[in-house]
Amino acid sequence: MGVTAGFILRFGPEEFTFLYTKWIGFVTASFVMSVVQSVYYYAFSFFGDKLLALGGNSGNFIYDVSCQVI
Repeated sequence: MGVTAGFILRFGPEEFTFLYTKWIGFVTASFVMSVVQSVYYYAFSFFGDKLLALGGNSGNFIYDVSCQVI
């Protein structure tokens, strides 16, 4: 709370609008990054001796049960 109050006193409350003014850029960058990473990992999963989990069975009981419920 003290750090926030000091920041407001030093730079003014307008500095907290940074996220609001840059929102579109943050959302766009986040979306592009997630698409690029998903395509990259999907494409490279076919190279080498890597094997995706057959039938969604990872071997982890908790993970497999929670995925089947959804």
